[in-house]
Amino acid sequence: MKPNEDISNDKRLQKILNIIYEVASGNYDIYEEIDDKGDELDAVIIGLNMLVYELSENQGIKKLNEQLTDAINDLKSTQAQLVQSQKMEALGTLAGGIAHDFNNILVSILGNAELGLMELSQDRQERAYFENILESGERAANLVRQIVTFSRMEATRLKSVNLASIIPEALKIARATIPTNIEIRQDVLEVCPNIMADATQIYQIMLNLCTNAYHAMEDTGGVLEVTLKEWIGPPPALEMKAENYLELSVKDNGCGISKEDQERIFDPFFTTKEVGKGTGLGLAVVFGIVEKHQGKITLDSTIDKGTTISIFFPTTANEVSKETNKESVIARKGEADSPVRLILIVDDEPMISRVYKRFLEKRGYVVTVCSDGYDALALFKKNPNQFDLVLTDQAMPNMTGKQLAKELLTIRPDLPVLLSTGYSDVITEEEAQELGIRKYLMKPVKLENLKQEIDECLRSSG
Repeated sequence: MKPNEDISNDKRLQKILNIIYEVASGNYDIYEEIDDKGDELDAVIIGLNMLVYELSENQGIKKLNEQLTDAINDLKSTQAQLVQSQKMEALGTLAGGIAHDFNNILVSILGNAELGLMELSQDRQERAYFENILESGERAANLVRQIVTFSRMEATRLKSVNLASIIPEALKIARATIPTNIEIRQDVLEVCPNIMADATQIYQIMLNLCTNAYHAMEDTGGVLEVTLKEWIGPPPALEMKAENYLELSVKDNGCGISKEDQERIFDPFFTTKEVGKGTGLGLAVVFGIVEKHQGKITLDSTIDKGTTISIFFPTTANEVSKETNKESVIARKGEADSPVRLILIVDDEPMISRVYKRFLEKRGYVVTVCSDGYDALALFKKNPNQFDLVLTDQAMPNMTGKQLAKELLTIRPDLPVLLSTGYSDVITEEEAQELGIRKYLMKPVKLENLKQEIDECLRSSG
């Protein structure tokens, strides 16, 4: 090309300018094969094309690296959730192994303490010793209940419930235990879809989260905010299968949680509180309940600014269950004039049967004790109408309480049978009711509560 020749007529120079423009614009998809022939301009075009090719390859590697990074982050998140679930499952297995025996021991401790109080007049100083035993025993029983709550082996009774009605009630209960220097604010939907849940466990979630928030603001006071909002479609950044969700959030402006502690905050028995202020089970219980409800839980916390814990529940179209969780307390009048009632107690733990026998006899019942299901069945067959009620343990050698109840109810379908258990993954309360069992009691049961359950069964059976 001559020095003064117009470059606009040279297609090769136009190609060079076009390549430079496209590369500057970030477009690397313009590479094309060119034969290594011609003069300097052709060489420039070839060089630029090779540059475009390298840039294009590097851009592909960059995108691949981004995809790999995202995949690794997702894998780490899934692994963390799996590890947490495995911890819960392991603790659940442990809970199942110890809960039955431990609760049986507590029945004897608490029962004898109650009997001791019954023998002492109100002015006796010794009452304080028995009251301390009862208080400590109740704390131990509550600890076992919390462990078993998020045990995977414990059946959860899911019914259609409405969070908009449960949350305000739970906050009323929480308000009674939270000091007045902490303000409680709520922004809860008045109308919202229902969720499939165990209402009692939803109360447990609310109380645990509010207690946790209160402890974070205990020294300085602050604001505890509870919100409930609806998501149409899955919440962002959460892998959830259902279409719509409710988000329950509990926020405080307290001390916050460090990054290191956030990694362990849902671990069983991990706590940042001082000795005597927490068992380390509050958030672990919440985590376990949320998992059993097919939900997700997230944590957002900054030191000295506060913490927000959010829970996402899939919604349902089912109507709210008409059943209520309120306990019915039936006052029995004229006991002195009521007929003598004969009760058969079946339990392989002598300490428990002795406590029940002494207590019920003091209340005017005639009590017979059997330590084996076969012996109880043989005794019952001799005179099926002899006993007004049977109270049986579930876990016994040779014949379980479930098996015994089946046999007894086959002989006499109207017989009131109460089944008590320290822990059972063999029979749920619903299954017990389907068999015709009147009451399903979780040990340890306070003696006066046991009497109320017995009186109710006897009254309903005439």
